[in-house]
Amino acid sequence: MRTSPALRWSRRVTPVLHFDTTADSDINCGAIHQTDGTFWFSTWFKLDDIFDDTAPGVMNLLGNREDGSNKIELLLNNADGTITWRHNESGPSVFSINTGGTQTSWKAGTKYHVIASLSAVEGIRLVWAEAGRNHTVVTDADTTAISVMANLFIGSLNGLGTHAFGKVMYDVSMGTDDLTVAEERGLLAGIIPADATQLYRLNEGHGTTAIDLKSGDDGIIGSANTWETGLRQYIRY
Repeated sequence: MRTSPALRWSRRVTPVLHFDTTADSDINCGAIHQTDGTFWFSTWFKLDDIFDDTAPGVMNLLGNREDGSNKIELLLNNADGTITWRHNESGPSVFSINTGGTQTSWKAGTKYHVIASLSAVEGIRLVWAEAGRNHTVVTDADTTAISVMANLFIGSLNGLGTHAFGKVMYDVSMGTDDLTVAEERGLLAGIIPADATQLYRLNEGHGTTAIDLKSGDDGIIGSANTWETGLRQYIRY
């Protein structure tokens, strides 16, 4: 377990995007990251209710699903209460790692941060932390590239179906290089790498467009999402 940079509350209160339990509560980012050999995804999230193995269903943080046999997703998994990072191609599992053995329950109203990555060199990596606490890492040696020819969604698997319950997400970023130790620690402190390929702050406060501040890959916010106020961000000392 590594020690994360010290964090404190910011005085700044920003709008946040809420994802509810219904279909069309997500962000469609379009046809990005379909065949990447190296990819990382980072987000902060906060749940409306506790999540564990008694939850009524799964909850995706990231999803790209071509069909039932080809998909990649980062989700809270009600089968065991873990956060799971997995990839299926032509049916069989390419990789699947999770927070099991370390964390299988996620509190309501608590800010969490998760970083999921795959790499042609470094393999699979899953990093998570409760805001202001030490972070934990699990890895896998698989180096298979993504091969899912569908749109990428934030907050759902493929824009269809319902979610276990509501959440907010913010400071969602992605990239296509291997994160350095410094970049990973920076993400945990709210610092986005300069070479990130996408950055969605999700603090617009109105409208149906999630603005990408890096590459212009603006996302379409689902009709069931709502804007809320009152979230204080964490910043580094």
